[in-house]
Amino acid sequence: MERKILKKMFHSIAIVGTITLSMFSCSDENIVENQEIGDKGVTVSFKVTSSQEEMLRQQQSMSATRAVISNRLQEQGLTLEDLKTRKLEVQGGGIDACLIETTVEGINPVQPTIGTRANIKTSIDANFSSLGYRSDVSGFTPDTPDWFYNAPTQPNGTLVTPRPWAWIKPFARFYAVYPEAKTENKITLSPATYSGTPYVEFEVEKDVKKQKDLMTACSGEVKYETRGVAPETNLKFRHALTAVKFAVGQNLSWNKRIKKVEIKNAYSKGKFILPSELNGTGLNAGWETSSLSTRQDFTLDLSSSPINTNSNPNTVLTGNGNDNYTFYMIPQQLAGVTVVITLESTHAGSTAPNTISVPLQGSWKPGTTKTYKLSQNTSDWTYVLTTSNPAATAYDQIITSAYGITSYRTAPDGIQEAVKWKVVGYEEYDETTSSWVDLGTTKPAWFTNVSIENGDGGTAAQTGTVTLKKDVSDRLAAYNKVLKENTPKGSSGNYYNLSNPNGGAVIENTANSYLISAPGHYRIPLVYGNAIRNGNNNTSAYISAAPATMELINGVNQDVILHTFLDHNNQPITSPYINVQNSANPATQASIVWTDRSNLIKSSSLSVIGSGANSFVQFEVTKDDICNGNAVIAVKNSSNVVMWSWHLWFDQNDALNTITCTNKQGKQYAFSKNILGAAILRWKGSNYNKPRQARIKIKQEIGNGGSPKESVINITQNPGNIKKMNITLYQFGRKDALPSTDEIKDGNFVKVSGIQSIGTTIQNPGTMYYTSTDHYNSTYYNTWSANNTEIGYNDNVVVKTIYDPSPAGFKIPASNAFTGLTKYGTNTLMQAEFNVDGAFDNGYNFWTNSSKNASIFFPITGFRFNVNGSMNSIDYGYYWLAIPANPYTGTNLVFTWSFVGPVNGTIRSCALPVRPVAGN
Repeated sequence: MERKILKKMFHSIAIVGTITLSMFSCSDENIVENQEIGDKGVTVSFKVTSSQEEMLRQQQSMSATRAVISNRLQEQGLTLEDLKTRKLEVQGGGIDACLIETTVEGINPVQPTIGTRANIKTSIDANFSSLGYRSDVSGFTPDTPDWFYNAPTQPNGTLVTPRPWAWIKPFARFYAVYPEAKTENKITLSPATYSGTPYVEFEVEKDVKKQKDLMTACSGEVKYETRGVAPETNLKFRHALTAVKFAVGQNLSWNKRIKKVEIKNAYSKGKFILPSELNGTGLNAGWETSSLSTRQDFTLDLSSSPINTNSNPNTVLTGNGNDNYTFYMIPQQLAGVTVVITLESTHAGSTAPNTISVPLQGSWKPGTTKTYKLSQNTSDWTYVLTTSNPAATAYDQIITSAYGITSYRTAPDGIQEAVKWKVVGYEEYDETTSSWVDLGTTKPAWFTNVSIENGDGGTAAQTGTVTLKKDVSDRLAAYNKVLKENTPKGSSGNYYNLSNPNGGAVIENTANSYLISAPGHYRIPLVYGNAIRNGNNNTSAYISAAPATMELINGVNQDVILHTFLDHNNQPITSPYINVQNSANPATQASIVWTDRSNLIKSSSLSVIGSGANSFVQFEVTKDDICNGNAVIAVKNSSNVVMWSWHLWFDQNDALNTITCTNKQGKQYAFSKNILGAAILRWKGSNYNKPRQARIKIKQEIGNGGSPKESVINITQNPGNIKKMNITLYQFGRKDALPSTDEIKDGNFVKVSGIQSIGTTIQNPGTMYYTSTDHYNSTYYNTWSANNTEIGYNDNVVVKTIYDPSPAGFKIPASNAFTGLTKYGTNTLMQAEFNVDGAFDNGYNFWTNSSKNASIFFPITGFRFNVNGSMNSIDYGYYWLAIPANPYTGTNLVFTWSFVGPVNGTIRSCALPVRPVAGN
């Protein structure tokens, strides 16, 4: 059989792999050499502020008279009429429900902290786009952005690519758009050739969780007045959208849960003309009404965590400070726009409706927040109390993010007044009874402080935090304790034979890796890899049945089959026993190659005993020193030449339990529970394994009819842990375990450039040979599957070889083994095609079958790079498969949070992890 591998194909392969670097390489674009030279060191930068923050500080510092409020509203293009509370009736008769509409100035406003006036928070927390226009005369009318266009600008106001002021053109005007005008943000900036005030075309995402705010700014005209001193250039950002939130009203009697909120038939696209002055004004500035188009439905899906209508009064469903659940909508007239709320019953006898439809009225104004509260007609809607929950707190944090309380009342004429509020009690969720327990005024035991327990109220939220007790322990100590307390194996007079499941004298199943889960005295037979199986000579592991297979590689026609596997002297192996193969110069001594934890093996105990087929390497593992880790030991002849080596994996005895996965082709593979060589270096975690939850009960101090409104703040702290792990890595087709760390405790690990023979790699098990292609000086297709003649992806039976690094009973998987990890069994950037259970968390839980009733976790691992042997791409997971992808690469899985590639190819001399499957 003969194939021609085109030179063109070779050139398409990236250093790490066909998919890996072609899809994930990146570079910083340098355009400095094309920019106009100005005054050196005098670069454009902006003082970035927010008009909303200034408005909120004005609210704090000035009395709330009608004149003051009217003037402030006028500056924002608003009137008192715009702030009036409205009652919107449900469409269709017979439903005792309505929406209470309230409006406040600002987008999700939060009261500034007193005393921080000089440190105004801008809300600009990522890069924005800026445009620069300049002229040699004052009062110029912007033509095209002749200075810079759509320039990435950092939140602190500095341009990513610096732009110097030029003395010959001292007059300038700058415009800005946040977030950056990019396709993924659905923001399109007016063309660079456009003459006049720039504009943006904006589109609202249909899924509320993906929606983004839109803010714009203009500096007005700025003059470079003193040469060598950059002028102060202000960008005061203003919100261009309307924030729309929904809340549960007071004392709803329905036993229902809200599972979906939709805004239907609202405009999704429009053109916004940027302001041309610092104060946000300008000719035609704002939304161009005639440009509004494409009516769409916008959805907040709460089905994964529905909201009870009768247990979360006055709680905001959307818009928490740390989520993206506020609807950010284009300001528009609301004729024809409807809100639809979908509910589900929590008991069979509920008579409440399943769907509530409410036509909206009036309009959405830019820079305001609309809250629609689902209420019954009998509810009082003059008083407003809403609370927002902090995001769930991580297990290792002691302070929550901010919760918010908004408490005010609105008069019929639109005047709004603050209403005082206070904490009146606490509740805690009991996991054993699945119910809430009233604690009265006693805080939960895991609370140490609630920063704000009462307030004056207002239309802007007052915020506070909760300080929590840290309940974290050292999980690694407990994990290692299991190893230390397991019953010791063997004794000084009767060493435990690791090739025998009972530790007996008979050599039954050998391998290149052995799992050790207890202290003891151990021995390993001097056998090449898996050359003994079920007590018999396993010649199929080192003598191939494959025919000669010719390939044209680098212009040379060569046989890619290793017909008889080679020993440390590059001699064909004729016996499974090392000291029979080398009877004239046998192994007589042993040593540690490397370890990633100290004293895993008592070095003074290492020795070679016996002779011929009855030769063993033996060693002691003490109770004091055993822990989760890895070691490599080797045997040598009298000349100190390494003849073979073994990986010793210290882990709990369930590490090689299996998890069965079905691939896209319907083939089942039983993967090991743990990655080969997984070793925890650090592991701290919470002492609880389910989220702990509590409620803070809030109540207004006054209310209509003597019935103040109530609400709750939900506090959640998630369980969690942090793990730092080592693993063992392998070069394609090679048996030798290499460390994923350079912090070697015993022995040595080195990285050397160059191609070597198989024998040389055997003699140097602690050396990684990095090259641009293969670490071996001949190309073979069958070093990990003895009879393989193929390249690419298939489910052909893998015949385990003596170069396979897997423990007894396991082998490296076939090249199709990972195809079940994506919807179509192919590489994909589409997250909808990832077969995963939950979000990315230093890896993915992949579904094990199409029924999606079980999962298997694959952590990110990184790999050792073929350029210099260093660890690389630690945010990616890589796992070898047994078959070559082509003459230069091996098949493997690669994934990160945004990509899953089950049929990838990576340069052979890279060192990747292995997750073996059951089989001989």
